[in-house]
Amino acid sequence: MVLMIAWWSAAGAAVLLAAAFITDIRSMTIPNWLTVPCCAAGLLAHLAAGGWLGLGSALLGVSVGFALMYVLYVFGGVGAGDVKLFSALGAWTGVAGVWGVTMYSILFAGAAGFIILVWKKARRGKPLNGQLRLAGIHLKLLDGFNNLNGPAAAEEKVTIRFPFMLAVLPGAAVFWFAG
Repeated sequence: MVLMIAWWSAAGAAVLLAAAFITDIRSMTIPNWLTVPCCAAGLLAHLAAGGWLGLGSALLGVSVGFALMYVLYVFGGVGAGDVKLFSALGAWTGVAGVWGVTMYSILFAGAAGFIILVWKKARRGKPLNGQLRLAGIHLKLLDGFNNLNGPAAAEEKVTIRFPFMLAVLPGAAVFWFAG
């Protein structure tokens, strides 16, 4: 299925994601001064283009974007700026757009987190022990060979933090151009 959205809607979403990428890379935050006006602009654009039906569709996109990211926020997988960003993205793209971008972004974030974890462990010359926490999901990674000589030492907790926009931008690109 190909998602067809108006060019102005896609342009608004692209500008939002580009600005969020820049701020997230620089400071690992997505500020309110970006997300709130962009959300309002998306709602107004859909109201102007589609009347009350357009506004309703955009509001549903805001709600779905908020709900999807809020669940991840509660589990510590993303920050509050990401929640507001996906709400604003939903205002521009509607439910189908924000859903697709979210799913691809989570896949990219999982892959990036796993690569970073393996790379960090390899640099330290340690086996792949610890905990991968990404998008609110805890994944235990244990080296089974540690238990051959008795109980393993206390597991090392590995925390991986990176700007979520490093996963969102490719997730959005794959969703819109290849999905």
